[in-house]
Amino acid sequence: MSRIEPTPRLRRYSAFGLRIEADLALPELEPDMGSGPPDLRIRLGSAPSILDAEAPAAFRFQEDEALLSWRDVGDFRILGRDLIIYQPRAGVDEALVSLPLLGPVMGVLLERRGLLTLHGSAVELSAGVAVFLGDKGAGKSTTAAALVRAGKTLLTDDIVAVDCRGAPRLYPAYPQVKLTEEASASIAVDGEAMARPHPAFEKRRLRLDAPFDPAPREPKAALVLERGAAFALHPLRGAATLTALIRFSYATRFGRDLISGRSAADHLRQCAALSQKISVCRMVVPNDLGALAQLPDWLESQISRLDADAST
Repeated sequence: MSRIEPTPRLRRYSAFGLRIEADLALPELEPDMGSGPPDLRIRLGSAPSILDAEAPAAFRFQEDEALLSWRDVGDFRILGRDLIIYQPRAGVDEALVSLPLLGPVMGVLLERRGLLTLHGSAVELSAGVAVFLGDKGAGKSTTAAALVRAGKTLLTDDIVAVDCRGAPRLYPAYPQVKLTEEASASIAVDGEAMARPHPAFEKRRLRLDAPFDPAPREPKAALVLERGAAFALHPLRGAATLTALIRFSYATRFGRDLISGRSAADHLRQCAALSQKISVCRMVVPNDLGALAQLPDWLESQISRLDADAST
């Protein structure tokens, strides 16, 4: 039997500009104190498994629903724009269900609500909001944590959700950062260590103590991280700005199954619109974690020089 209660009480949360009503505990999220109807409902129910004999995960996307299955977690069904149904494997608890639920499942849901999602972190600096993109191990969360330690505001870590209509608006997610053991030992941020959802989960999850403001922000720069000897910022020009946003958009992890036909055209339009409204740069971060103490002042000065309207 699942370790999730069959009829738990409903809880209200907010994230990504949405009022969320869920029948499982999601301690990562901020509580919603409003009284209006929810934008998104999350319910325990029946969701078909689409796994084949050996695959650890499988995904299927149709116009009116999306199915996502993980062998070690469970099955998820997205209906329309406002309902997620989850069916966990026997013995799986809420902490493990929340990993794909607040990651890939939420990413697909946000795409279906018309937002562009990027795989990265975002921090509000005095000079503007910086979005950190990059390959696995590039240091997105580590860079964000180093800035948080210096008093900057974390907006999201994993999914960056942006409305590209008109002036771009980034919707904050929730005050949690995930760090490797090495980064966690080197960068002390004020927060509560959350329980490890599974022994194989390598990163530490920290729920930050600082007040969290869910108001949307206008992003100023997207910074593609790479490791190197010293800090450096190199603006990208022309088609390279669009290429970077497409490459690190959250939807591309699902390939053509998610973005095809009309959705592919919409995705391209969103990336193109954002590339024209913010600065996109390549940012070199030192391999030495000790050098991150110099990051906040250096990055503030670099971001303050960027013209957010110049992308070519």
